[in-house]
Amino acid sequence: MNAKKIWNADIYLRLSKEDEDKEIGNKRDSDSITNQRELALAFIKDRADICLHEIRVDDGYTGSNFDRPAFVKMMDDVRAGVVDCIIVKDLSRFGREYITIGEYLDKIFPVLGVRFIAINDGYDTSNKRTASEDLIIPFKNLINDSYCRDTSLKVRALFEMKRRQGEFIGSFAVYGYRKDPENKNKLIIDEPAAQVVQEIFRMKLSGMSQNNIADYLNEMGILCPTEYKKAQGMKFFCSFASNKFGQWHGPSVTYILKNEIYLGVLIQGVTETPTYKVKERITKPREEWSIIRNAHPPIINESDFAAVQRSLSLETRTAPKAKTVYLFSGLISCGVCGEQIVRKVVPSGKKKFSYYICNGKKKGKGCASHSISTAKVDAAILEVLKQHLLALGELKQIVASLDQEDILSVRIQSLQSRLAQKQDEIATCRNFKRSLYENYVKGILEREDFDSYNADYDAKIQTAEQQCQSLRNEIEKHMDGKHDKLQWLRELNYQTDVECFTREVVLYFIDAVKIMENGELEIAFRFADAYADTLALVEKAKKNSLREVV
Repeated sequence: MNAKKIWNADIYLRLSKEDEDKEIGNKRDSDSITNQRELALAFIKDRADICLHEIRVDDGYTGSNFDRPAFVKMMDDVRAGVVDCIIVKDLSRFGREYITIGEYLDKIFPVLGVRFIAINDGYDTSNKRTASEDLIIPFKNLINDSYCRDTSLKVRALFEMKRRQGEFIGSFAVYGYRKDPENKNKLIIDEPAAQVVQEIFRMKLSGMSQNNIADYLNEMGILCPTEYKKAQGMKFFCSFASNKFGQWHGPSVTYILKNEIYLGVLIQGVTETPTYKVKERITKPREEWSIIRNAHPPIINESDFAAVQRSLSLETRTAPKAKTVYLFSGLISCGVCGEQIVRKVVPSGKKKFSYYICNGKKKGKGCASHSISTAKVDAAILEVLKQHLLALGELKQIVASLDQEDILSVRIQSLQSRLAQKQDEIATCRNFKRSLYENYVKGILEREDFDSYNADYDAKIQTAEQQCQSLRNEIEKHMDGKHDKLQWLRELNYQTDVECFTREVVLYFIDAVKIMENGELEIAFRFADAYADTLALVEKAKKNSLREVV
C-alpha cells in the first residue's frame, strides 16, 4: 500500500489598508490577521496530510499586485521545493487581480505541483471539480478585482476632493511644519524646524552654497529632516535616503530652498499611478497639479524666496576654501558676445591680483579675450548701486509725503486714457472692415485680398478687446483698493545709505552687468520699469496738487 502524501504547507495571511478602513458590518473583524490565522490553524488541525511549514503575513499590503514581501518569500520556498501547499482564508486574501490569480491557479501552481486551498470558498486543487465549479472561481476572482478597482476609484475621488479644498493628505508633514493635532488635514508651523528652514534661506542669501550649508548644519549637530522626524517618534521611511548616518547633504538643502510650501502654498497631486494595478508613479504636467495658495502659515516671505530662486538659477560656484560665492558671481557677462565673465586670481609677488576676463574667444565666439581689474569694476558697480539706492530712498520719501488719493487718481486717469485709446483703435478697425467689404462688393478688392485684410483686422480687434478687458480689471482693482502699483516701493526693506553691500542686496537690486570691450559698464537694475512708472505718477500727482492749490 502506498503511503499517503504529506503536504508541506504555508498559511498565507493578508490585510490591506483598504480592508482596515472598511467598516461595513463586521467585515473588518472577520478579515483581521488574527481571525485569518485562527481559521487556518483550525482547518489544518485535524488534517493529518498537511504539515505546517510557516505562517506568512503581509499586513498593510494591497491585493491588486503580488509585490508583497511575505508572498515573495513564500514563492521562493515553493520554487525551492520546500513548500508544496498554500492555504488562505479565501481567494480575496490571496489577491484581487483576477488575471494574475488565474495564471497562478491554472498555470504556475499546477506546473510546480502546488496544492492550493481557499477555505471559505471551498476550493482545494487536490479535489476533483465539476465544470460549473471551475466557472465559479474565475467569477469570484473577477468580483474581487472589481472590488479593488471600485475602492481605488473612491479613494482617488476622495483625495481629489480634499486637495481641491486645500486639505493636506500626505502621510507626513514637510520639514518645518507638523499636522495640527485637532485637524490632521491642516498644517501648522513646527517652530524648531521652521527656525532651521529660515536659517537655511538666510545662509543661501548670504552667498553660501548648498553643500556648505549642509556642512554647517552637520557641524552644529542639527538633525536632518529624516532623523528629526524619527526623533519626534514618527515611523518615517524615505525611499531615496541612502545616507545611513542621517546627515544633511546638498540635495536636501536644495529641496528645501525650492519648495513653495514655505510660502504657504500647498502643492499636491504632482504624481499619480496610471491604474490601480500599476504602482509605479508618474509625474503629471504642472497645470494638472493641485496648487492652493494661503493654505497654511508661511515660513519664508515672498521677496526672500524669489531672491533665493534667482540665486539658484545663476551659474555660480564657490571658490576653493571659500564658504560663500563672490559678490557679483553669475551677474556679469560680456557685452560683446554675451558669454559669462570669469573672475581669475593670479599671484603678483607677495600679493594677489584679480581680474575679469571673457572666455568667448576660447569657446569660438570670435570675441577678444579682454580683461579688466576686478577692483575697478567692483568699485564702479558699488558706486552706481549706492546712487541708485539713494534715488530709491528719495522716491520712497516723496511718495510717502504725497496725498495717496492724488496718486491713485492719477493712476486711474492714466489707465482710463489707455482704455479710451484701445477703444478708439477697435472702432477704427471696424470702420476699416466696413470699407473693405464695400470695396469688395464694388469689385475693387479681390476675394483673396479681402479675406487676408479682414483676418488681419479681426486679429487686431481681438487683441485690443483683450487689452481693454485687462485695463478694466486693473481700473476696478484700483477703485476697490485691491491693487497697489507702489507696493514694490513700500516693501523696500533694505537700507539705502549702506557703505558695504551684501550678496543679498546685490541680487535684490541688480539684474545684470555687462562689460564692454572698452571697459565701459552697462548695469541693468531690477524694478527699472516700476521705478520709471512711479516717477511719472509722482510728477502727475504733483501737478494735480498744484492745480488744486491754485
